[in-house]
Amino acid sequence: GASAQGSFNPAVFANYQSIVCQVPSEAAAIASDGNRSQITMSDDGRAAALGLPTADCFTLTAGQAKFVACGGLLIHIENPGQMQ
Repeated sequence: GASAQGSFNPAVFANYQSIVCQVPSEAAAIASDGNRSQITMSDDGRAAALGLPTADCFTLTAGQAKFVACGGLLIHIENPGQMQ
């Protein structure tokens, strides 16, 4: 978990450190495959709480997993082990 700290907004890393290890090793391949994942320009309503602009936020979904990033850093993840 600690090695992923640079991928997260510092304000949220502690919330996700314990589950980030569930992200499968093939996550990059899944994320780049338009048949297996979907990217939308959205912050899923999470950026405002962190004081972040929403214009550079996106949500990636793959299987039951969801990743929300703003400014190139993750601000939320759900079900990382369910990325398919």
